[in-house]
Amino acid sequence: MRTVAMTPPPEFGLPENIYGHVKRLEWIACHLDHDDRVLEIGCGTGYMITLPLVRAGWDAMGVDTDAASIEYGRGLLAAEGFDAERLRTVDAATLPGKFDAIILSEVLEHIPDAGIDALLATVRQLLAPGGKLLVTVPNGYGWYEFEAFLWNRMRLGRLLEILRIQRLAFALKARTASLPFSYDHPSSLDSSPHVQRFTWGSLARRIQAAGFELADRDGTVLFAGPASNLFFTGFAWPTALNRALGTWMPALASSFMLAATLDDEGDSGGDRA
Repeated sequence: MRTVAMTPPPEFGLPENIYGHVKRLEWIACHLDHDDRVLEIGCGTGYMITLPLVRAGWDAMGVDTDAASIEYGRGLLAAEGFDAERLRTVDAATLPGKFDAIILSEVLEHIPDAGIDALLATVRQLLAPGGKLLVTVPNGYGWYEFEAFLWNRMRLGRLLEILRIQRLAFALKARTASLPFSYDHPSSLDSSPHVQRFTWGSLARRIQAAGFELADRDGTVLFAGPASNLFFTGFAWPTALNRALGTWMPALASSFMLAATLDDEGDSGGDRA
């Protein structure tokens, strides 16, 4: 695994939550040079990554197949005085030029095997020489999966609603939380299901098989899920500890973050021979 130089991220002004969404954004920014041309594939509304990068001065754009999400995000860009054309509903393979960094954040878990191979081939085609691939995916066997099973399948969420514990938790957080505990806009309007379950090892092998060399990895947070979000998002010290635990135990984190470059034998034009 190569060592990559990382610079401190800018202040994005978004509140951190139990899922480590801001840590993910900061990690991505640490791998970008300020003159990079950046593409986010599967950007949703662009609210969580593309828009903050544009605000911070990057030449960033996002594409997604969900037209409703893109239309929503274009409205957000236009409302802040940015070019709405930075978000598009197009096939990434048709975009002109090369990109210095391509982001696949919470995307691969929604794509069948053959689709992943095709997408990574497209990324190779679009990357400029020396370009970076930045990937984040949920841990398919992490804490979030366990908590979501209890919340949805075992109906813990419904029980807490019946007992009015959810209402009580929100009322207490409204009085005592030290951080905001919700976002102003959705990250996506699409509800496509997960069709892949990744471990750190299976993700790394998949990226390497596509002709990339691993450069860096990290974990977002250790604990994540609807119950953790209900009780802990909004409080500074549990949020900070959870972020630290994700880095200390990246293989157990609720979401993996991986940076890669084209291998020494690869090029930016397609698959290896």
